[in-house]
Amino acid sequence: MISLSLRSKIIIPFVTIVLFITSITIIFFSYNKIYIQTILIILVTVGFVYLWIVNKQSQTDLVEAKKNLLLKVKELEISQKEVIESKSKAENASKMKNDFLANISHELRTPLNGILGMTGLVMDTDLDNDQKEFLQMIAESGDHLFRIISDLLDFSQIETGNLTIKPVLFSLSNLIKNTISVLKPTADKKEIELLYNIKPEIINFYGDRVRIGQIIINLVTNAIKYSDKGTISLSVELEENLEISIIDTGIGIPDEEIQTIFDSFVQIENTYVKTHEGVGRGLAIVKQLVELLNGSIEIESKVGVGSTFKISFPVVPTPPGQKEIPEKFNLTTNNAIEGLRVIIAEDEAINRIYINKFLSKKGMLVQEAVNGREVLEIIKTKDFDLILMDMGMPEVDGIEATKRIRELEKESGGYIKIIALTANAFPEDVRRCIEAGMDHFVSKPIKEQDLLDIIEETVNAES
Repeated sequence: MISLSLRSKIIIPFVTIVLFITSITIIFFSYNKIYIQTILIILVTVGFVYLWIVNKQSQTDLVEAKKNLLLKVKELEISQKEVIESKSKAENASKMKNDFLANISHELRTPLNGILGMTGLVMDTDLDNDQKEFLQMIAESGDHLFRIISDLLDFSQIETGNLTIKPVLFSLSNLIKNTISVLKPTADKKEIELLYNIKPEIINFYGDRVRIGQIIINLVTNAIKYSDKGTISLSVELEENLEISIIDTGIGIPDEEIQTIFDSFVQIENTYVKTHEGVGRGLAIVKQLVELLNGSIEIESKVGVGSTFKISFPVVPTPPGQKEIPEKFNLTTNNAIEGLRVIIAEDEAINRIYINKFLSKKGMLVQEAVNGREVLEIIKTKDFDLILMDMGMPEVDGIEATKRIRELEKESGGYIKIIALTANAFPEDVRRCIEAGMDHFVSKPIKEQDLLDIIEETVNAES
């Protein structure tokens, strides 16, 4: 159907021209005035009738257009409603997934903490060579399971945008040396030589120490896994950017698989017959962490020769007032923590025993509690310097107990340092701890050196 604007632009001017030409022709060739007037009246009448028809049709078109517009508006409203419902379902599904991961994390980390902790305590006793070997296998298997759990949780947090970057000032040189010392025993078992070269010594570097360390550990561990002999070299250069290279003499990566090597859950040998452990999540996490730090990663590889991973990070200016975080190399007893009066609030007996034995060996005075209610009763009768508070306990949990302690301190004027112990490793858990009044946060399974470092840092910090 022709629109009103089209009729106005084409048909109406055409009719007008026809009328004009007809009128001129009649005037020019006719001498009968009555005849001329009759013809003009007929033509004008026809013109008005035609305009009336056009106007009527336009009104009909306008009504139809309004109906179509209302229909489109209704369809748009329905579409918007469907989008909102889909978004709500997606958010609910994401929340359910995060809750599920948090619960799984708690259920796996809590017993794993007991396994690794008690294994470490037994290894410190008098054992024969076979016993030491068997226990070392248990410890290595537990550490491997811990890395898988941590990587899967990191992968989920990156996917949902919940992984946060926390830049600090630290010694990158010491971090590299510490990483090499940690991974050297694993490399030595396969007779692989670990080498590193740092040019120049990078003392003060501003970045996310934890994530950069995680990237290096994942890449070097991956190189060890896919190498049976030879060397692995870690090279670090600081110029306009921070350049990190990991070069191995491993099995190499086929050209057709290089494009997918950073995909999630992909391994070089994607078959049922596997010669290397793992679920193929390490390199995917590395790539995502590198991009999260605004860096880039490249790979060069040749089958049977080896692979080179090159990472580049932008250098970020250090904000004023930043203090360097030192790297710790040896598990030693510090005078700052000897004699500390500590409460361990933990409902899992095996975790209480492990932490108690470990801290007691370091010279601390330890008392146990199974829930927050017992903690509140104990601090009424004795003075303490520190509480290691599990978040998930029966009756009164760690969050509620901390809030009550901080309320009591408003009246007493005292202050007890509180460190959260939890198997939940999500940023939301950290936020809840800090908001409740806790001073620090330790994730299970607890690494002894990490716990000592955090205890030292917490008791030395200003309240």
